[in-house]
Amino acid sequence: MRETGLDILGKVPWGTHFCQFYKNKEDLIEILVPYFKAGLKNNEFCMWITSNPLKAKEAKNSLWKELEDLDDYIEKGQIEILDASQWYGKSGRFNSKKILAGLVKKEEEAVERGFDGIRIAGNTFWLEKEDWRSFAEYEEMINSIINNYRMLAICSYSQDRCGANELIEVANSHQFSIIKHEAKWKFIESSEHKRVHETLQQNELFNFILFQYNPIETMVTDRNGRVIRVNSAAKRSGKKLPGIGDVMYKDWPEKPKIDMHAELMECIRLGNIKNFPEVKHGDQFFFITSAGFPKGAIVTYQDITERKRAEEEKEKLQAQLIQSEKIAGIGTLTSGIAHEFNNLLQIMTGHAEFARRTKKPEDMEEALEIVENTSERVSRIIKDLLTFSRRKPLDRERCNIAELVELVLSMIEEQLKKHNIKVVKEYRKTPSVEVNEGELQQVFLNMITNARDAMTDKGGKLEIKVKKVNDNAEVSFTDTGIGIEEENLGRVFEPFYTTKGAVGEDTRTQGIGLGLSVSYGIVERHGGTIEIASEVGRGTTFTVKLPVKGKEVKKSRAKVARKAKKKMPEPQKILVVDDEKAICQMFTKWLSSEGHQVKSALTGKTAISLVKKESFDVVFLDIVMPGISGVEVLERIKEISPKTKVIMITGSLLKKDTWDGLKQKGASGYIQKPFKMEDITKCLEF
Repeated sequence: MRETGLDILGKVPWGTHFCQFYKNKEDLIEILVPYFKAGLKNNEFCMWITSNPLKAKEAKNSLWKELEDLDDYIEKGQIEILDASQWYGKSGRFNSKKILAGLVKKEEEAVERGFDGIRIAGNTFWLEKEDWRSFAEYEEMINSIINNYRMLAICSYSQDRCGANELIEVANSHQFSIIKHEAKWKFIESSEHKRVHETLQQNELFNFILFQYNPIETMVTDRNGRVIRVNSAAKRSGKKLPGIGDVMYKDWPEKPKIDMHAELMECIRLGNIKNFPEVKHGDQFFFITSAGFPKGAIVTYQDITERKRAEEEKEKLQAQLIQSEKIAGIGTLTSGIAHEFNNLLQIMTGHAEFARRTKKPEDMEEALEIVENTSERVSRIIKDLLTFSRRKPLDRERCNIAELVELVLSMIEEQLKKHNIKVVKEYRKTPSVEVNEGELQQVFLNMITNARDAMTDKGGKLEIKVKKVNDNAEVSFTDTGIGIEEENLGRVFEPFYTTKGAVGEDTRTQGIGLGLSVSYGIVERHGGTIEIASEVGRGTTFTVKLPVKGKEVKKSRAKVARKAKKKMPEPQKILVVDDEKAICQMFTKWLSSEGHQVKSALTGKTAISLVKKESFDVVFLDIVMPGISGVEVLERIKEISPKTKVIMITGSLLKKDTWDGLKQKGASGYIQKPFKMEDITKCLEF
């Protein structure tokens, strides 16, 4: 409430708009001087727009008599005293919209300069008949907006220039009027405004109830983001939410990852609405909405912690289901992989035995070359299998779809050949797709094994096509198998529904009916679809459609530029720690031939004892060791000799968090079995 300085009114709220009917300049001075005196004392910006019979100079002198320090207020720019022509007629003719915009700007500037608000008075003596309608519209416009601003306004009307109709119109267009009757000022409230005021009070009560009893935690801020109101739900919640007087997001002990204060300020500045679906604060998650308006913002908080945890639990279950399906898929690959390994082992042992018998140098050289090349094939199969089977997080990266299909085919192609299934591939150039590699490999394996099972009896042809159609990358798998009856097509993606086992009741093709269901869920989460078309006796086509994102992915098989031949590293003192004696012997032979001094240890205990006695430049250390583990040996070596470089040896794929942990403990790098001499040499170069 603001003190008016007038006994007849006392205090009024911001947004009060009333009028004064006067007869002479004394009436104007009697009301407006105390009115502006109170405004100056109350830290308000004051603007007095004068006209006959009280011009600007006289108004200033009359105010001076009541305020000896008026010059101080004028000097700091807290009051302006203008003639009507300087304000209402500065554009040559009265323009209601322009004048109103000017008032709003004055209010905003006053608040920015540190004043509580603005106090205005305008004398309408200058008003001519042709401007009366425009000014009446201006008064109505003030009524419609003044409640939104820190503004008080008095409009002064000369009784001598207003007829009966004008008096009634003016009185109705203001909240109330003051007029002198029998030497006393009287207060007259407009019946229209009284009715409107009562309606506003009812609306305010409704809005208050709506705000206070809204079950969603809600706060209101000022234009600087400081909380000025908090509803009951926020008070009762017990959460660490901002309270009255706090600056939103600035006074929190923990800062969110997003600059929420900057986002809030933008909402207030632009008057727009922003949603933030998942904001983490402490151990809680919130859905936050910020709705800006000229004087501040409404901010709502919805606690979604339980929903978030449920989603995370669902993701874990989905990951477990996918992993179980993946393990089941590996089961379907086992016989084919075993067959492939037996073939490769036969190639190596056969040529090695023949060379040992003949003892001819050319036979031995040929056998060594064959063993080396075949070992590389075995290594690729193992790496592909490990990559496929490992439990990967559900994050995504841009991938070439054709390469993912090829990786899966490399594991199962031999099995397809065994069943007399010919694979025909047609890979067209497609943009990258943002996917989880492990999940998509699972989908493609399910598609291929389903096709294989449909053709188990007689063999057939599997066509795999990769192409771009509109905004999708499409991968289709077409078999020439037994097909699916039309009434069953709608059920193939249902969990636990399977047609396998119907082909001569061959137990090799029986399934539990989760493969296609899991595949459908994976593709759907990637924003794609799986379509099916089938004809009994002629075959089935599954088409996986995935939305394309980003630019072309360059082939990973791109030629690598030749590197300049590096000089051999200086001779070093090296310790090899591995529980496989043959691997220690291999390291010793390889490294000794390059001029290095090499010692080996079959246990972690022996390795630690050697490091205590001697100084080594490099240690090659197997992660999996009997007795003292490789990780413990790493820690002990770095304690004894911090400068010794330790390279870890692993037979499996290292997870990122595992490698990060080893690096923190002091490991300099790692090599994965099977490795070549050049892999070891690279480790010694850095």
